[in-house]
Amino acid sequence: MMIQGEKKRVAAIRYFIDARVHACYSVSVRNSPVDFGALKEARIESSFRPEISHSEAGKEGKTMPRIPLLSPEGDLTLEQRRAAKAILERRGEQRIPGPYRFFLHCPELAEILDPVGELLRLKSGFPLRLSELAILITARTWDCDYVFQAHAPHALKGGLTQSVIDALARGERPAFDRSDEEVFYDYCTELFERHVVSDKSYARALELFGIPGVVELTALIGYFSMVAITLLAHDMPLPGGVRPPLARPKKSSQSM
Repeated sequence: MMIQGEKKRVAAIRYFIDARVHACYSVSVRNSPVDFGALKEARIESSFRPEISHSEAGKEGKTMPRIPLLSPEGDLTLEQRRAAKAILERRGEQRIPGPYRFFLHCPELAEILDPVGELLRLKSGFPLRLSELAILITARTWDCDYVFQAHAPHALKGGLTQSVIDALARGERPAFDRSDEEVFYDYCTELFERHVVSDKSYARALELFGIPGVVELTALIGYFSMVAITLLAHDMPLPGGVRPPLARPKKSSQSM
């Protein structure tokens, strides 16, 4: 019969092997229940979450991703390493952005998506104030705390007022001082909530931003919807010490 210490060691090694196999996505992982206390003692980084719901985890700060968070320092395949290198070089950064630590499990997908995201966010035809507003509206629609907390500072820096950001976080329609922000909000919110943009809202957006503008805006919120649902599906944890910024549930828009 194994002593307690041996049980913990075996459990930790077993979990580590399961995570490695999953990272290579060569077989489906069918784990038996894991002793998370043993893993913590062994100081092995967990690749799966304990039995706790996303909403509970967000409140309690205990959330762990359902699949491994990949990084350049980890044990990557050649394809994953190539994709990670391309992302870092393109961005001129030393870290892989949160959602791409999931996308790297499909390296070809990560390589294609990264330049699209960079184009829509950093090379946008819109001022930062508006592009970040669209991203916050998208994050609010999907109740994605991670995207909201990551982009709220950029929105503020770009000139979006704190009162607008706070209203979005509460799930309320902001009181806009600028007409272009209101046009953005109506266009995005109608599309998200009604799955159609009214003729009035579409015409206002078209008048202000032109055909390329409405096409880009639609692509922008589509891209960040994909980012948001990726983070939500796989339980991306918030950075340490960050509380969920979004009130729940989101209130239905009164703009129409």
